[in-house]
Amino acid sequence: MKPLNELIILNHFYYCFLLAIKLRKYNLPSVDGITPKIFMKQWLSVAQKKRLFDKLVYDEIQWLLESLSDKGTTFQEFEFNIELIYHRSFEMIKEKEVLMPSVGCFDTC
Repeated sequence: MKPLNELIILNHFYYCFLLAIKLRKYNLPSVDGITPKIFMKQWLSVAQKKRLFDKLVYDEIQWLLESLSDKGTTFQEFEFNIELIYHRSFEMIKEKEVLMPSVGCFDTC
């Protein structure tokens, strides 16, 4: 698989995960007794068990689950890191797309 495709797949996963975190925080701010960390662990576990994403993502999911188990990491730090990964990977995709000529360019040249 090409590096740009891998980056797009990972970015899509982080987008979905970040969206789930934000929607839950907005709609159910710890009302149901499930802490944000538990929600994130459950979301990641379901995504992994149901194979909702490309196989490339499953190492990331495992790493994220291990990071969530770290007692020293707060929910806020974890969420910030997810946002950072998402935004940086998005920037990298835009940079790579600018560097790669489009197929249409070859047709007109």
